[in-house]
Amino acid sequence: MYSKINKVLTFAGLLSISLTTHAQTWLKNIVNENPDVIDSIVVNRTDVYADRFGYSSYHIYYHQPLTHANPDGEQMPLRAVLLIRKGVKFESALTQCHSPGYNIDDVWWNTPSLYMGNGYYPSGANEIAKHYNGNWVYLEHRYFGQSVPKNYWKRVEYCTAEEAAADYHALITALKTSLKGKWVMSGVSKGGKVTAYQHAYYPDDVDLYIPYSAPFCDGTNDMSMMAYWTTYPWTEDLRNEVKTLQRRLVKSQQSYQYFKSWSESNFPGYSANMWRSSYLKNIAIMDFDAHSYWSRQALIDTLAINEVRKQALMKKGLSSDYLDAVMVYYCTLSSYEAWNFLSTYGAKHRVQEVVPVKNWIHKVFRPVSISLSKWNVSTTAFDYQALHEDGYFGVDFTYLFDADEQQLAQQCNKELVLGNPYILSNPFNEPITYDSTLRDKVLESTRAAKRPILYIYGGDDTWTGAAIPDDCIDNQMSHKYILSAQNHGACITNTKGSLNTKLWNLVDQLLNTPAGIEENVKIEKLKNEGIYDLRGQRQQQLQRGINIVNGRKIMVK
Repeated sequence: MYSKINKVLTFAGLLSISLTTHAQTWLKNIVNENPDVIDSIVVNRTDVYADRFGYSSYHIYYHQPLTHANPDGEQMPLRAVLLIRKGVKFESALTQCHSPGYNIDDVWWNTPSLYMGNGYYPSGANEIAKHYNGNWVYLEHRYFGQSVPKNYWKRVEYCTAEEAAADYHALITALKTSLKGKWVMSGVSKGGKVTAYQHAYYPDDVDLYIPYSAPFCDGTNDMSMMAYWTTYPWTEDLRNEVKTLQRRLVKSQQSYQYFKSWSESNFPGYSANMWRSSYLKNIAIMDFDAHSYWSRQALIDTLAINEVRKQALMKKGLSSDYLDAVMVYYCTLSSYEAWNFLSTYGAKHRVQEVVPVKNWIHKVFRPVSISLSKWNVSTTAFDYQALHEDGYFGVDFTYLFDADEQQLAQQCNKELVLGNPYILSNPFNEPITYDSTLRDKVLESTRAAKRPILYIYGGDDTWTGAAIPDDCIDNQMSHKYILSAQNHGACITNTKGSLNTKLWNLVDQLLNTPAGIEENVKIEKLKNEGIYDLRGQRQQQLQRGINIVNGRKIMVK
C-alpha cells in the first residue's frame, strides 16, 4: 500500500490529468466503483443529467489513515462526489465543498448534477456553487455510508470530529492542486457543525466557511432548543392545537397500547420502558418537528387535511373507538415524510377515500431502535458522536400541562429518562461521557476567527435555539443571520428583496470579489451587450449590488 505522501501525489496527478480532458474515462478497470479499492482513485462516471446541466461528474475514493496520528498505519476509504463546471475556466472557478455530516445518499451519489442543475431544490448544500457558476464537492463523513474502516463497529472511538477534519483537510489540499480558485466549505445541521469544526481545526483550508442551521448543544440533554420552540410566537394558534393533541396522546392508554403492540411485532426484544419512552419522545417532539421541517403553510394545510381524514374515518366506521383516527393524526404530524405520502396519493384520498390506517402507519412510521450487537449504519455513528462530543437536545413535558397536572408531567419526564432510546452505550458496552471541549473550541475559534465564517439559521427552526452565541460574532470575520420565516432548510436563495441582495453582497465581500468568479459568470453570457447579475442572468436595468455591464463590474449602492 502506498505511503500517505505517495497517495496524495498519485491522487493529485490523476486529478490533474482528468480535469484537462472532460470526456476522458480513466482507470477503466475500476469503473465498477468498488469502494474497497486499495489505492486512492478518481473515477469519471456516468451521470445521466451531467451534460444537460453542464457538468462533468466524478467519484472519488481517497483513502485516509484510521487515525491521523499514525499516517502510515491502517487506511480507510473516504468517498466524495466531484462536479466540474463545463463552459467556464474551471481551474480558477470557485469550488463549494459541502459536508452533510453523514453519508452520501444514493441520489446524490448517482445523479448529483440533477440537484445542481434544476431549480426545484434551493439549499445551502449547493447554492454557492450555483450562484458563482462553480465546481462542487460533496464529502462523506467517516463512519457513515461506505466511508468506514474494517471492523468499524468495534472501533467507534475513531469516529471523532478531529479525525474527520483531518480527512477533509487532506482531500481539500489534494483537490486544490488542480482547482486553484476560491473555496467555500458549507454544511447543513450536523454538516453545519462539521463546517464549524473544520474552521476550528483547519482555518486556512478554504476562503469562507458557511454553517447552515448548525446547533451547538451544551450536553446531551440541552433544553435551549425546547425553550426556543415553546416560546417563539410564530404559530400560537397552531401550537395550541398541537399541544391539545399531545396532551390527549400522553393520557391515552389505547393509543399507547396500539403503538406498543405494533412496535413489538416489528422490532421485538426491547423493554416496556423502551417502548414507553419512544412513544413519549415522539409526542414530545411533535412541536419540535413542526418547527424544524414544516413551513407554516404546510403545517396549516396538514392540520386541515387531518381533520377531514379523521372525520372520514369516523363516518366509514373504521375507528369505532377513535383510536385509529388519533394515531393517523399523530403519525402525520410527527413524521414529515407523511406530507410526501399525502401528496403522492392525491386529493381524492385525502378527502373521500381513506388509505387503510394501519398500512399507512407501517409505511411512514418507525420507532427508534439501536442494537448493540449490530451496527445501524444510519444511527450508531451519529449517536456516538452526539453522546461523546456533539451534544443533543432534551425534552420536558412540564410545559404541556396545567399546574394541577404537573404530577403526570413529572412522571412522563421520569419515564423518558429511564428508557430514553438516545441514552446509549458504545459497542464495547462502556458508558460514553460527554465532553464539551469541542463545543468550546468552536466558540473560541469563532470569536477569534482569522478566516471568515458566516452562520445562517431559520427563525422558525427549533435548532436555532442552540445557535452559535451572539457573543462569538464580531461582524468582521464572524457573521450570523437568522432568516425570518425559514426553517431547518434556511438558505440565502430563499430570501427575497433587499435581504437577498445584502447577503450575496456580504458573500462577495467575504470572498473579496475574486476575479476568477467574475470571469466565469461572464463566459458565454456577455457576448451580447447588456446588464447581468453575478449568476449570469440578464437584467432589464441596474440592480443594487454588483452588475456586469458590457463585461465590466458596476457597483450600485
